[in-house]
Amino acid sequence: MVKVMKKITYLILLAVLIASMTGCEKQSAVNVSAAISLKSSLEEIEAVFESEHPEYDIALNLGSSGALQAQIEEGAPVDVFFSAGARQMNALEDKGFIKEGSRRSLLSNSLVVIVPLKSGNVPEKIEDLSKDSLKVISCGDPSVAPVGQYASEALEYYGITESISDKMVLAPDAKTTLSWVESGEADAGIVYMTDAVSSKNVKIAFVIDPQAHSQIEYPMAVINESANAQGAQSFAEFLESEAALDIFRKNGFS
Repeated sequence: MVKVMKKITYLILLAVLIASMTGCEKQSAVNVSAAISLKSSLEEIEAVFESEHPEYDIALNLGSSGALQAQIEEGAPVDVFFSAGARQMNALEDKGFIKEGSRRSLLSNSLVVIVPLKSGNVPEKIEDLSKDSLKVISCGDPSVAPVGQYASEALEYYGITESISDKMVLAPDAKTTLSWVESGEADAGIVYMTDAVSSKNVKIAFVIDPQAHSQIEYPMAVINESANAQGAQSFAEFLESEAALDIFRKNGFS
């Protein structure tokens, strides 16, 4: 009887140990470098994806597309790159960093001019940015942030680049411009529509005519040297699913 009890106890302990080891299995990390304008959407998508694929752990690295491009070129461990502009993706593709056939252009956006919510000084058109009443105007740095590239093209298109150069303050990304306008540090800013609608502390003065700048596109691709090719492919495919696209649409992307 004692031997039987010992055997039963041993089997129970063995089952508990196996269950414990199974529950502690390490998740497979998928490193995703993405434009910071995708932050809200990707955080929602991350939660949905991980609930459906518990074997994977999505690690988001958010920043300006130019900075993320440089990190990849310097060997950062990235599995999926999601850019806010084609230029950064093109550069990586030309240098062989992108897995062949994995690139997709998933999203588009609009460029808008915003002012602080309680501002009584609201420009009606882009030429109004030249008015003396607007002392500080912010937009992304075109050398690192696609939003800055689009803004620079629009200002050049309307011929006001020189007239507002002294009051332009460049930011590393659209989120920083948004925060400066929210706090009143900038009288106006040029950001994406998705950034503008995410804030309760700014208002949209007007939408910039899309003909004034390059088409805004968000390409996504798997990195050639991904350490988790299977996980990267799984997440990349999920980004194209209706579940993910619905989240992007809800956050203002088209």
